This record gives sequence, C-alpha cells and structure tokens, in this order.
Amino acid sequence: MFKNNITKNEIFVEGMHCVHCANRVSDSLKKIKGVKNVDVDIESGKVTFSSKSPIDENVIKSAIESAGYQLKQAN
Repeated sequence: MFKNNITKNEIFVEGMHCVHCANRVSDSLKKIKGVKNVDVDIESGKVTFSSKSPIDENVIKSAIESAGYQLKQAN
C-alpha cells in the first residue's frame, strides 16, 4: 500500500494583527488546489499548511497578496 506524500510548508506573513487577518490569509491559501490544514500564528506571522505536492512560491505569494498581506522573505 502506498502512502500519500504530504509536504509540510512554513511561511511568514507580514501585516496580520487579529483573528480577522488570520482568517483572510487562511481562506486565501485554502483556495489553492491541494492546500490543507492551514494554521496561522498571528503574533509570529508564521503560517503552516500541508499539501500533496510542492506549490510554486509565486502562487503562494499571489494568494497572500490577494488577501491584502505580504509574504515575508526568508533570511
């Protein structure tokens, strides 16, 4: 029996201040095909989610920006 390969993703989002912000980011990411289990930590800006396959960073960035926030670049 084959296991479904699940990719865990971690990004950081700038500009979230409240639960409403977190919900907007979460809802926007969930619209991307294959994204599941979105978890948003408002204080740190950390957003984790899983997907069945890797998702292009530009797709993620576009989803975050369409929600009104910015994807924080990795250091």
